[in-house]
Amino acid sequence: MHSNDELDRYMNRGLCFANEVRDLYPAVWSAAGAAIAKCNEVMHLVADGDTQRERKELSAFLGLWGAVRRYQINSLLEIFSRNLDEGLAILRMATETARTLKAVSTSADVYSIWLKGEERHSSEFKAAGRFDKSDPIQNAVYNAYNFCTDYGTHGHKTSAVFIVDTPMGKELAWPGWPQ
Repeated sequence: MHSNDELDRYMNRGLCFANEVRDLYPAVWSAAGAAIAKCNEVMHLVADGDTQRERKELSAFLGLWGAVRRYQINSLLEIFSRNLDEGLAILRMATETARTLKAVSTSADVYSIWLKGEERHSSEFKAAGRFDKSDPIQNAVYNAYNFCTDYGTHGHKTSAVFIVDTPMGKELAWPGWPQ
């Protein structure tokens, strides 16, 4: 088997940084794991608690929740590996997918709009996907979306602000982070 030293180095670097988070910040590690577990619980609640929906619709809902969960996990891996912009971009994708799930669950008509791929041009879909900021959970997702957009996806501010010289070359670090 042929080894790629640069890819191996990059992957080991990410694992090393993730292990540092686990060891130095166990509360953060536990909270991240709990968030992933909670998303998994929601997937099971949707699957177990709604026997009236058509199988195809239920499958789409579970697929969307699965995407949210995968995005959360990949976002954490990138953030823990000190790839902040990438992690925030993926977390934004999780919030967008949650918004889509919210919209398609409102009515069969909105679900049909989404299936046809017409959601970008549909005022009905956009209205159904709008976050209710008076709801604390929806407001938190909305705030996460805005933060990820402003600092990661469009701002590209997070990684650039924390690049420092290290023995391994240019690396991402932030105040108080061990070198």
